[in-house]
Amino acid sequence: MRIGWSAVLLAFSLFVAACSSGGTIDAFTGSTVGQPNVTSATLTGSISEIWLMPWPEGPNIVATRAGSFTFSERQFQQMVDTLGWPLPEPLPQPKRCDRAAKNFTIVVQLDSGQSQWFGPCKRPPQAEQLAALFRW
Repeated sequence: MRIGWSAVLLAFSLFVAACSSGGTIDAFTGSTVGQPNVTSATLTGSISEIWLMPWPEGPNIVATRAGSFTFSERQFQQMVDTLGWPLPEPLPQPKRCDRAAKNFTIVVQLDSGQSQWFGPCKRPPQAEQLAALFRW
């Protein structure tokens, strides 16, 4: 029996998703697979990175505390202030996500190593306001 490259790639992708401590977006449903089951009340530390990941595909955009290629320290602090603390609770996601152009996941990474995920289909109002600061 001969195994094709697509089967090997699929198996590797599923392995990585299963072993990942973060979340991976399922390309077929838009639901977040392996997303940490964390409530905002259990988060500690301060925000070190904010990722905007288009769904179902597209380049990721990241803003960091130390400043990044596209965002200054002031812009990053504005993003942090927009989210507030404690972070808002993620909204439940539908079983299927419409493939609209504005679907994306926001991942807030804390310096404690914890993260909070918002999206890809539904996000709290603070996360929507934050997305506008990325100048989509």
